[in-house]
Amino acid sequence: MGQEIKRSKEYFEMASDSAKRETFVKSVVTFVTKNNFDGFHLHWGNPKSPEIDQDEAKAKLTLLLRELSTALHLVDKTLSLAIWSPLTAKIDKRFEI
Repeated sequence: MGQEIKRSKEYFEMASDSAKRETFVKSVVTFVTKNNFDGFHLHWGNPKSPEIDQDEAKAKLTLLLRELSTALHLVDKTLSLAIWSPLTAKIDKRFEI
């Protein structure tokens, strides 16, 4: 799944709301298992909305990744993450590594 720049605020809102995160995680697990995929690959860029606090975005992404990883591992599936290359220079600022 890729994060469209135009929809970054929507993805941030999903990652920020525990109920929406839970719905997203459940739908990913259902989709991956139903289609017999090995796992889920997430391509996450930096949220581009000026309304989004980057420190908060980093923390919410960490929550999302933890929940996704836990749920996928429970059904023997993997989670992988791609980081948009311009962000690698600021990886410590944008991601909790």
